[in-house]
Amino acid sequence: LTGGASERETLPLVIGVHGLGDRPRNFAALYEELPARARVILPRAPEPYHRGFAWFPSRYLDGDEKRLAGGIDGAADQVAALIADLQSSLPTAGDPIVTGFSQGGMISFAIAVGHPDQVGLAVPLGGALPSPLLEDIDGDSKVAPIRALHGENDSLVPIAPTRAAVERLQANGHDVKLESYPGVGHTVPDTMRARLHALIIEAI
Repeated sequence: LTGGASERETLPLVIGVHGLGDRPRNFAALYEELPARARVILPRAPEPYHRGFAWFPSRYLDGDEKRLAGGIDGAADQVAALIADLQSSLPTAGDPIVTGFSQGGMISFAIAVGHPDQVGLAVPLGGALPSPLLEDIDGDSKVAPIRALHGENDSLVPIAPTRAAVERLQANGHDVKLESYPGVGHTVPDTMRARLHALIIEAI
């Protein structure tokens, strides 16, 4: 609970999806100083990975885009189902917001295009949307609003393919924007975290 909210309040629902090898306890720091009154849910990925957990086994740099897309899509289905359950069981105000870093950012992208009715906004951080997940998306498709934040020096999930995916969605008329951070690698600096908080506040 953020912003001094209490458990029984009707609150905006924010889903924070951690990255590869991370765990919710660590990822919670990204939202601890969120000034808005909200309920932040931090799901844990299903597969153990080093000292944390993974949503799917493949990494972006493995180069197998089809396998990566399949892993992202399956994880997005799981998180979207969780969002639906949470929205029906918790006193929720407005449409849920999904955010996430790295693998979590990829899942956030995939929920926005594959489950647009589940969320009102997706904020992927250092995420990607492989081309197989864009094949069926055109101007007639529904896509939830996306505000992607990405470091320009990210060597683990390079920004160029993410920019190309965003431009493709924009060309089809969807409400999608990418904000880049010069000199930033695969991390979430204070400036990006502040922007994430601002986007959440705007959305609720």
